[in-house]
Amino acid sequence: MRFALVVALCLVASACTHSGPKPPEVKPKASACEGRFIRDQFVGTWNEQDSPGVNILNPDGTLLHSALGDTYSGTWDLARWGQTPRKPTPGDENACVLWLTFSLPYGPVDFLYAPLSVSVSTIKLSYMERGNTIAWNRANKT
Repeated sequence: MRFALVVALCLVASACTHSGPKPPEVKPKASACEGRFIRDQFVGTWNEQDSPGVNILNPDGTLLHSALGDTYSGTWDLARWGQTPRKPTPGDENACVLWLTFSLPYGPVDFLYAPLSVSVSTIKLSYMERGNTIAWNRANKT
């Protein structure tokens, strides 16, 4: 009986310590609406031109936003407006949007921007349903 118990414990211990297959590598996902703009153009650290905000858009779709001592995390994607939680205006379901979702203490908040132009140094965006234009400038690498 003791021998069976020892064998069982050894089997359990070896099963628990078995490393198994490695988890899959995190890879950037392909955008659902690449065309005029591609997802890789948005990856990087961006300073908001008219505010103290800094946005870091990572290749794996995660983001960090910092402003005035507060930092928020979330996700981002280049997606069709109809794929987001926000209801598109009729006829704009396939419009390509930069979709930011921030994880805030009271729940997730979505922001949608229409990309107007993207260069190595600047992104110009129009806030969906408001129309105001904002610019993000690539942070200097030091």
